[in-house]
Amino acid sequence: MFQKQKLIFFFIIIDFSIMKSYTHYYIFIFIFLITSCKIPYQPISHQEQLLKVSNEKESDSNNEISQFLKPYKDSLSKMMNQNIGKALGDFKKEKPGGSLGNLIVDAMFDKLVELNIPSDNVIYNYGGIRIPELKKGNITIGKIFELLPFENELVIVDVKGQQLKQWLALISENGGWPMFYRNALCLKMTNDTIVVNSFQHDSIQSRIKDEIHSALNIQDSVMYRIATNDYIANGGDQCHFLINSKKEFTGILIRDLMIDYIRKYHTIQPSSFSQITINHK
Repeated sequence: MFQKQKLIFFFIIIDFSIMKSYTHYYIFIFIFLITSCKIPYQPISHQEQLLKVSNEKESDSNNEISQFLKPYKDSLSKMMNQNIGKALGDFKKEKPGGSLGNLIVDAMFDKLVELNIPSDNVIYNYGGIRIPELKKGNITIGKIFELLPFENELVIVDVKGQQLKQWLALISENGGWPMFYRNALCLKMTNDTIVVNSFQHDSIQSRIKDEIHSALNIQDSVMYRIATNDYIANGGDQCHFLINSKKEFTGILIRDLMIDYIRKYHTIQPSSFSQITINHK
């Protein structure tokens, strides 16, 4: 009897030790059985409904959010609707030369003169002009934000003549960009001839005169200082050849200098004088 009880106790100890060594397996099996025994539910019916979304319904101007934002909205609207000058005609975005592009580069050049920053020429990308035209009449700050919505900065880029030729070739391929040249430049290419007409700057109204001078050849080894925006200076619009060029960042936004320019002269006259002539042979 004693031997039998001892034997049973021995097996109980063995079983307990075996269970202990495989405890983690038992836990895994238990969890697996619990999670795998879920009853799948299937929908027996469903309904579909189309909801019409419209912007015709006026928002509730009395809600808390509207009331909280109202002072900021009113302040912003007041600033954006402020008149800063008057256009005597329609300024249009055109290629190769357009009155709207001329206005931008004219304003850039005017700021360079004001700050006494030396620069040979001004070039602005056609794609940076974001509205097709600036209508005749009062000009508001909001309209300039529409024209130049990006935070682009006035930058002076030092480029060699060889890079400038690449730049002008790119401009030629794209049908022309807004330009302002202090001196006339002439670039003869294999298939194209780019003639940049020069003009004199009227210190009174900052107008462009149709006085064309003898062209100056671009020298490959000569360094030129070109004013543009930081987007172009950093290689935008396929101007990868400018990425490693020496740059002078002015910290002045193109939009801000445009506003300053219109405020300064107040009444501006559109000029469609083409500052670049592209002859494709």
